[in-house]
Amino acid sequence: MEPKYVGLDVRQSSTVVAVYDARGKSRMECVLATGAEAMQNFQKGLGSPIHVTFEEGSRRHGDSRSTWLVGFW
Repeated sequence: MEPKYVGLDVRQSSTVVAVYDARGKSRMECVLATGAEAMQNFQKGLGSPIHVTFEEGSRRHGDSRSTWLVGFW
């Protein structure tokens, strides 16, 4: 299966998601509720393998830890 590359811009109430294929072509953009259930459901729909990066700022440590805990990588 072809890998997918996922970018997350995590905010308090919503997370903007962009998905690209291995050639750098945009495959999907969406907005999810920030929370474990929404992210788990989204990740299950992507299949694997996926590579994830996220916007990091002064208050993002807790958000990134939550993303890790729900199994995004």
